[in-house]
Order: sequence, then C-alpha cells, then structure tokens
Amino acid sequence: MFGDATIEFAIDFLDLLSSCRLVKFHVGTIVPATKLTTRRFYAALSTHLNHFALDILYVGLAESDYSEMEMPPALASYFIIGHILAALFCFGNLTEITLARPLDLISTTAPSQICMSLYGLRLLSKYCLELTFLHITFDTSTVPPFDQSDNIISQSSLANLDVALSPITDPFLVAQFMARFFPNLTKIYTFDESRWNAGGFFSTNYLDDKEIAEHPTEYALFTRKEVEGMLPNSKGAPK
Repeated sequence: MFGDATIEFAIDFLDLLSSCRLVKFHVGTIVPATKLTTRRFYAALSTHLNHFALDILYVGLAESDYSEMEMPPALASYFIIGHILAALFCFGNLTEITLARPLDLISTTAPSQICMSLYGLRLLSKYCLELTFLHITFDTSTVPPFDQSDNIISQSSLANLDVALSPITDPFLVAQFMARFFPNLTKIYTFDESRWNAGGFFSTNYLDDKEIAEHPTEYALFTRKEVEGMLPNSKGAPK
C-alpha cells in the first residue's frame, strides 16, 4: 500500500479508518521512528483494522533501490518486542507477516534488546493459527524449556520462516523448538539465502573457535540453515 513512507504517515492513515476490512497492509520505510511511535503504529493497526479481514501484513524497508551505504544505521521502527507482537494477536486470520529490519541492527545492539524472543514466537503459534509465512528476526539466546509430556497446541499452518539475521547459537535446540510448535515447518530462509544457494559452505563441526572468529558471517549463515536441515519435514532432514 505504502511502498516508501514513514511510520507517522501510516498512523495518520490508520486513524482515518474504523474497523476497515483491509485484506493487505503494506508499509515500507527508511525513516527512523522512535519506540513510542512504533508502539502507536501497532496499536493503531489493532484499533482501526478489522480483526478478521487482515490477511497479509508487511512492515519493512522501502521498496526503492537503496544501496547498503545509503541505509540509515538503525531504524527503531523495526524493534519487535513484547507489546508490538501482542498487538497482532487479535488478527487471527493473518496468513503472512513480514516484520523486516535493516541489515546492520544485529551487529550493533544486543539481540535481546531489539528483537522478539522465542517465548514470543511460542505465543504467536497460539494466536495466529492460519499463519503460513513469517519473516522476523528473533533472539535465540534462551530457548524455552518444554517437556515432551506437555499438552502443547501446535501451529500446523506455518511452512515457511524467514529468520533474516537472527543469531542462532544452538541450531539443535532451536530446531527442536520449531518442530515442537510448528510441526509442518519445511523451509527456513535467511538474509544470505542467495549466498547459501551458491554453495561452497562447510560444516561448522569442523571449525575451531579461531576459524569461527575469522569467518563470523559464514558461521552465522550456516547455523541458521543448519536449523532447516534438522526439521523433520525439510528436504535435508535425515530419512
């Protein structure tokens, strides 16, 4: 809808609506927004859009052809923390959610301060049962414990997850978590997907700490894709 706008403009637009039955809401921006503005934006979504009609939500970088050098150092409008995620729980019929962020945010700020935790992803599985595609960066430093005997309601619709630049330290635990709450998840995309498809990556099992430090980008990419290979329904899963 708005390929190159500001979060403030999107709020002003939403304030003109009343239970609007929009099916798709799209806003792209490269203009920084404060956390307060971000909170107002997601509150406006839940207040002014019909909770049953919204099918696709995109909040991310503008569609204009900006080079990495032209991007602002950090866009606060992409902070995905508890109050933001909770504002989306009322949209039970969402099938696609993209909450993208600028490329360098992870490298300059502690992940736990800027992105959703796996606890948030667990809640998402409870409220957005129709979701088939999700693009979001999350913090995996803490993987929520669960017992195999727990009566967990799985979200069976999600098949594709774009983890963008999510830092993943333990692919096995993350894959175990994903398989438990999203049993039909088959594909995990990452920001470096094209580099991965080009091939030439090696197993992290053969890297020592020094080599990991020398190749942080390659290591981070491999750990993200390693999660996909451990999912029961992925093409790379052991048969």
